[in-house]
Amino acid sequence: MSEEEEGNEFEYFRDRDPKVRSRMLDNCIERINNDLNQINVDDLKLVTIGLDDSLLAIRLKCINILQTLLEEAENIPRI
Repeated sequence: MSEEEEGNEFEYFRDRDPKVRSRMLDNCIERINNDLNQINVDDLKLVTIGLDDSLLAIRLKCINILQTLLEEAENIPRI
């Protein structure tokens, strides 16, 4: 995504009514939670038995990123 596209996306979000922004944020949190709920640690272990350590590290990094996004999103003030 170019800087101009990112700027336009930010403008779109910033120009929304605060209540709409809160709903948009809640929707993002719900999607992140759904993604995290679909990842079962036991299933991850089974799937990764045949994977090398670098692929396992990538999968675990993705989980950490989702968890960080969730924490950050939950800390944003709501109206």
